[in-house]
Amino acid sequence: MPDGKPQGPWSCQWVIYLIDPSTLDKFSFPTNTTGGHIAVGDISDRIKNMRRFRGEHVYPVITLSDAFMNTRFGGRQRPHFEVKRWVKLDGERGEVEALPPPPQQTTALSLSEVKEPSLKEEMADEIPFNDPTPDLGKAESPKVAAPPLPNARRNLKKPPVKTGAKKPAPKRRPPNILDAG
Repeated sequence: MPDGKPQGPWSCQWVIYLIDPSTLDKFSFPTNTTGGHIAVGDISDRIKNMRRFRGEHVYPVITLSDAFMNTRFGGRQRPHFEVKRWVKLDGERGEVEALPPPPQQTTALSLSEVKEPSLKEEMADEIPFNDPTPDLGKAESPKVAAPPLPNARRNLKKPPVKTGAKKPAPKRRPPNILDAG
């Protein structure tokens, strides 16, 4: 009860499951705050997007940081998962094989780095004029248009001429009969 109001025994939570690639320790990040929900949603969306282009076995290597979040009270910091790089874990079709006992020395997993998809891959579109060195062939350079000729409509848009005469004084309303006392 951080705000002093009673709460029920259940609350909606969002969880991210994490693993340390060097020690294989498991961690979880449970949260029921709005800022935590935003952080979990952001990293979840980025993982889904990356897996759509690079395959199902792509995982982010992240660090926990913070980001500013606007609130109706001015704002505050919220959790944020910063992606350092993307890696692809070895294995085919998600099958897990029994591993031999680990050797006495600690060894790092064999992780191959994966690059983020390009804009061309995301949009599934080729725009030829975005090529830095386009082949224009023998195209002529565009001609500069001549300035517009004056016409009657343009002549009508002249600003009004100011005169030295003063504006007439506004007319006064006759006094109300009821106000005369």
